[in-house]
Amino acid sequence: MSTLQDEILTTLFKNGRDGTSMVPASTIISSCESAGYEESEVKQQAEALVESDYLSEADNHYTLAGASSLSLTTHRGNESTPWQFSLVRTADEILISQAKAGPEKFDPVLKRFDIEESPVSEEPVEFHHAVSRRVWQEDPDQPLVKSQRSEGRIFELLYRDLDGWHLARANPDDEPSDSENKSEYDSTEHPGVTVSSTYIRAEDGDEIKYTEDRDYRITADILDKYAEVYILSYYELNEESHERAVWKVDDAVAYRLVSGD
Repeated sequence: MSTLQDEILTTLFKNGRDGTSMVPASTIISSCESAGYEESEVKQQAEALVESDYLSEADNHYTLAGASSLSLTTHRGNESTPWQFSLVRTADEILISQAKAGPEKFDPVLKRFDIEESPVSEEPVEFHHAVSRRVWQEDPDQPLVKSQRSEGRIFELLYRDLDGWHLARANPDDEPSDSENKSEYDSTEHPGVTVSSTYIRAEDGDEIKYTEDRDYRITADILDKYAEVYILSYYELNEESHERAVWKVDDAVAYRLVSGD
């Protein structure tokens, strides 16, 4: 079960567009009761979040305090965002909400990133990205329907330039090749960002396994090109199969790059 605070926040995003619109207390209570919480618990938690200046309240309606919506210009190279996607920043957090189902069952996943400053200079700061993914076929009568499970630590760039905000995964300039040992760092399309990448693909009957392991180095050159930069680092588990349907995010931090000079 998610925490009560997360349940309240998810309700705000689900019913308040991007989390910045006012949502009635009755809607929040009803949603949290469906998740197994008592009305008294919800009211107490909402009051505590208002007292801590995390939520704002007016006329028995609630919203995130001091939140501003960030409109993306590109999302992982595309000029459109996924279905029911929103990005909000407060003084202490970045929050991303994204639906894990279609319009007929809007059930959003909320990713909460604590903002931490990370000084960067000519000496690079380093981040790790390591994800394993398994794809298999469970139903012989539907060979095109595949089950999948991916798990690992994700590295993403959230940055602002003259065109606006962008969410990207920094890929090597060259296409990855199957390799178990690769030590050199290659350039990426982002200034000051280099990556050492290992990619392994293994196939066994109706099952395919992918392993992607990357070490990133970032220097202050990135701050010469981009006005603001956050490194989003988080653990993610995502499985869609006959037995399970889970999308879990944990240990999420948004490292705000600042000049270390």
